[in-house]
Amino acid sequence: VSESQFRHLFTTLYMFITIRMVDIGNDFELAQFERFRHVMETIDLLHRANEKVRYIEWHEFYQSGLNEVLGESKALLFHDHKEWFMKRLGTEIVDTDTEKRVSYCEFPYILNPASKAALLEHEVRASQNFNEIVHGFPTVMITIRRMFLVEDALNQVTQVPKEDLKSKLRVQFVGEEGVDEGG
Repeated sequence: VSESQFRHLFTTLYMFITIRMVDIGNDFELAQFERFRHVMETIDLLHRANEKVRYIEWHEFYQSGLNEVLGESKALLFHDHKEWFMKRLGTEIVDTDTEKRVSYCEFPYILNPASKAALLEHEVRASQNFNEIVHGFPTVMITIRRMFLVEDALNQVTQVPKEDLKSKLRVQFVGEEGVDEGG
């Protein structure tokens, strides 16, 4: 297959996804659209082949229309991630529609860095909440001096027991009243 044929097939498949998204306007319906799985599986084959031939730059695999929608609806992204995760654990409810549904997380190369960062942040927060409820991990509190921000932070974080590093982190600055509860 020549580079131009490869690129033509890739572009056609991506255009199909974009056009279906515009036509349907509802991502859940898009993901349940039976041919969507076939299109994504074909793109997956192209992605694997591209790792060897390098006809297409990695960032061209980002599905911009999908990432726009996911950026506007974080709940959709998080719901998709939850379904994908449950499916991987083998704990999802088995029904024909769910089996056909495509999870965007199955094909991570279509997600841009912003979508992946949102997923990572969501997963970390969920893990922290789970660990806090189930394991009773305490919130880790460190007190640092602004003038020695990096040094104080590193010194104190290295003293935290390994299992507590999954906990929420609170930072108290010496001489200041506020507490940074960024997580």
